Amino acid sequence: MPNLLRFALFCLGAGLITFLIYQAGPSAVWANITAMGALAPLALVPYGFVYFLDTLGWRTSFPSLTNQTIGFWRFAKIRWAGEATNYVLPTAYIGGEALKIYLLNQRGIPSTAGAASAVTSKTCQTLAQVLFLALGALFSLSYLPESSPLRFGMIAITGGACIVVLGLTLIQKFGFYRSISVLSSKLGIAQRFFKQASDTIMQIDQKIQEFYGQTPRRFYMCVAYYFAGWLADTIEIWLISHLIQSPVSWTQALALEAFIGVAKILGMFVPGSLGVQESGVVFLCHIFGLPVVFGTSYALLRRAREICYAMIGWSFLYSEFPNLETLRHTLRNLKEKEPR
Repeated sequence: MPNLLRFALFCLGAGLITFLIYQAGPSAVWANITAMGALAPLALVPYGFVYFLDTLGWRTSFPSLTNQTIGFWRFAKIRWAGEATNYVLPTAYIGGEALKIYLLNQRGIPSTAGAASAVTSKTCQTLAQVLFLALGALFSLSYLPESSPLRFGMIAITGGACIVVLGLTLIQKFGFYRSISVLSSKLGIAQRFFKQASDTIMQIDQKIQEFYGQTPRRFYMCVAYYFAGWLADTIEIWLISHLIQSPVSWTQALALEAFIGVAKILGMFVPGSLGVQESGVVFLCHIFGLPVVFGTSYALLRRAREICYAMIGWSFLYSEFPNLETLRHTLRNLKEKEPR
């Protein structure tokens, strides 16, 4: 994505956030946020559990031998660094995954294992999100009027997500990277690259299929950890709503979080999903009957939490790369190795 377009999307997102604050009333939003007082740092705690559980999920997608080679804390730091990269560079999560594979490879984990995990862990995370989305859609029905078209919309989104997971499963059964190779061959793209990398592609696809066929326990545990991570995300909304003295029920918080995740996906090409995430939060709070001031306040607090966690991830990035230019150079090299 050209830098000019990224900058334009960033400015558009920043403008949208400014508009949302103006609509809700800056003084009302500020009063909501400052109502937390000295308890404000507690709002950062729930997402720590999310990071812990998601790291367990990602780690479970690797063979046990890999887990013995690299400890949990190292896995957490590498994942954190990759997430921070995704936050800075809007690459639809691809840049962060490539960086994770690179950092693992620097510590002796074969790139084939990292590439296989990039597919299996994301599939498990997506499946867990679909289950969470279905639960959120179920709870949302009690908050929406029977005549509301949004009831059908939420069910349709859940159904579409199920189709995506089914498609991912079928593709991986055939061979995920093999499918990409066949598609590229049909389109006449990067045929030389895939021909040279055919043996590696077979190795990676074999590892992916082994994950489902030979170690089903790892698959179920991976999905369970990610699902627990989504549930932990719900605690943040519930806790903040009580801290700013606008309490919501746990089921209401779960329904909100389920569809906020969808809004964030829609903005994956915008730096940090800036503006897209905030407007999604405000819109969802509105349809669930919550005040606009609450939605705007929570959207800003959520953004502040993301920045805090991203700063920690950037510190881990700095420990791996002395400056941003070195990071960019590494990502550029990784991108040049991708098929064209």
